[in-house]
Amino acid sequence: RIDALLKERYVDSGKLPHTQILIAREGEIVHFASQGMARASDSPGGGKPVDETSLFRIASMTKPVTSIAFMMLVEEGKVAVDTPVHHVLPEFKGLGVYNGGGAGVPFLTKSTDEPMRMVDLLRHTSGLTYGFQNRSNIDAAYREGRIENWHGNLDLDGFVAALGNIPLEFSPGTAWNYSVATDVLGAVVQRVAGVPLEDFFARRIFAPLQMHHTFFQVPEDKVDRLTDCYDFVPGGKPVMMDPGAASAWSRKPTLASGGGGLVSTSLDYHRFCSMLLNGGTLDGARIVGRKTLDLMT
Repeated sequence: RIDALLKERYVDSGKLPHTQILIAREGEIVHFASQGMARASDSPGGGKPVDETSLFRIASMTKPVTSIAFMMLVEEGKVAVDTPVHHVLPEFKGLGVYNGGGAGVPFLTKSTDEPMRMVDLLRHTSGLTYGFQNRSNIDAAYREGRIENWHGNLDLDGFVAALGNIPLEFSPGTAWNYSVATDVLGAVVQRVAGVPLEDFFARRIFAPLQMHHTFFQVPEDKVDRLTDCYDFVPGGKPVMMDPGAASAWSRKPTLASGGGGLVSTSLDYHRFCSMLLNGGTLDGARIVGRKTLDLMT
């Protein structure tokens, strides 16, 4: 019934170019099905159906990976959940809350009630925002500075420095707002661990979990497996955003986005989820402790 519904309502109707669904219960995959073409028929590699090897841009499913990476460092005693962010990222020291200005007028700020802490990054109570929110002078400043452009001029350090010059939308801990907080958390992981974020992910998480098909940059020998990516258009047909054959994800990003930059497969991400469900371990590889997951949830 699941597959028939997806085919009729989504693939055949043109709402989605393809679907893939994986359902597991008690550690076992009980349903794994794919439909549709991985790439448009008129593109290189077109006509190949989506299958278990297909690579997808997993967007904000990157965030739990970054959060787990941070909690691994907490377990090692290198940072704490309540550590003020500016202790690791001094660029955030003295960062104020919006109190007027913007749109060509210098920002006015007021002091935060409490310093931004790591837990605020983890739970999106930091006062940061996303440029696509389109509702304030703060997110307009993000767009103007193009600070969320992964292939732009800013690396993680430059990204943090740019954010340190833009006021917060609210005092940390007083409200919730979906934001670049997990990208900032990625910078924290990089600074505390002393290695590039992508290296930490690869060595400490992906290798132990045998997630061999998860990365920020798709290797050249796997680009043919990368699916086309579309923007959803309400009431209309999907619009091609990033073709698999000429994808931005085939190039090394300047900014490794802990908030949304990874590519993976359903089977790889299932291994990550299984590790969490198992209390932090999978097939003999311990990533985090059970009590750490209890604290997180």
